[in-house]
Amino acid sequence: MILINFSNQLSAGPKNISLNFIKEILKEDSVNKYIFILPSIDEFLAFKDTKNVTFRFVEVGNGLFGKIIKTFRINWLVIPEICKNNKINTILAFGNFLTYSLPSIKKIVLLHHPPIVDDNLYESLPIISRFAELIKRFIFWLTIKNVDIVVVQSSFMHDELFKKYPDYKNKFKIISNPISSHFKKDILTLANNNKMSGFQGKSIFTLLYVSRFYPHKNHEFLIELAKKFATSEFNIEILVTINPFLDGADKFLDAVKLQKLPIYNLSELNQSELSQNYMKSDFMIFPSNAETFGNPIIESLSFSLPIIIPNKGYARTLVGENGAYYDAKDVNSCFHLISDFLLNEEKYVEYADYCYTRSMTFPDPTTWVNQYLDLFNKDEI
Repeated sequence: MILINFSNQLSAGPKNISLNFIKEILKEDSVNKYIFILPSIDEFLAFKDTKNVTFRFVEVGNGLFGKIIKTFRINWLVIPEICKNNKINTILAFGNFLTYSLPSIKKIVLLHHPPIVDDNLYESLPIISRFAELIKRFIFWLTIKNVDIVVVQSSFMHDELFKKYPDYKNKFKIISNPISSHFKKDILTLANNNKMSGFQGKSIFTLLYVSRFYPHKNHEFLIELAKKFATSEFNIEILVTINPFLDGADKFLDAVKLQKLPIYNLSELNQSELSQNYMKSDFMIFPSNAETFGNPIIESLSFSLPIIIPNKGYARTLVGENGAYYDAKDVNSCFHLISDFLLNEEKYVEYADYCYTRSMTFPDPTTWVNQYLDLFNKDEI
């Protein structure tokens, strides 16, 4: 029996990836039996037990420290209790932490939290956040000593993890995230042709940034970019997808409103709404300072949406050597890069084609889940 802990997969990207995983498991016809630990939110509560799959729901922790307390509770109470009452042979945790130790159980954890391995990002956080991250780093230190396999989602994260924990390099595995099956129909029927036809006489060009609001996501960069375009020959609008109730989001939105900038918040979108915005936008702008992967990056690639992204390790891992990169600290570099595409439609179409081709290097959900099943089923560690 396999125990899978998705209890802290709450952000849009991790949540959608987890949903894809569960749906693939529900389609699986095998002798494996599963218990999932899931957060009590609507998207997960829709799942019902089947012959081979059982769902256990836990409350969502409130606030930064409430989530840490929940992590302790899951690892020190809930998981041991489930293992005691069931014949668990493998545990998979998607949420960075797995401290339950029993030699007879194979233990696999997915690391997808940048501050655990990124010291520059850690040092840039406010004092209270750094204290919370210090606790997380301690729990991950316990985790990496305890588990058999640490999965990361990119070669960039593999290298960062190696720098921090070189003594555990034999435990590291890379499994790239998939492009959600929800997007497949839209990708096949509309997306490619849409971008391959160029600008079609547009007078206003749309830049889309799909991301929650966190300090390292660098939304403030968009304010400077919008100001730069305001004095140019090009009319642009920038669409963001942030929850206005997250810490700091209100200040960002107030600054946009005060300066009357063409930045518009769509709030957080479901995948159907995301599809529509990937299709109608002209560029994906992705100024994030740190990522363990970046699901919107590969989603935009699959929609042939040219992505403009800082010249950082996480970006090069996903977009490849021929991506459109700018100096992360220089808004002029970003402005000139976008302007060059707007002045050269043929170059834009070529890059859109490259983006789509690049997206084909990432797995579909079935292939992705099978890579985890291979880890479950292998006898060797």
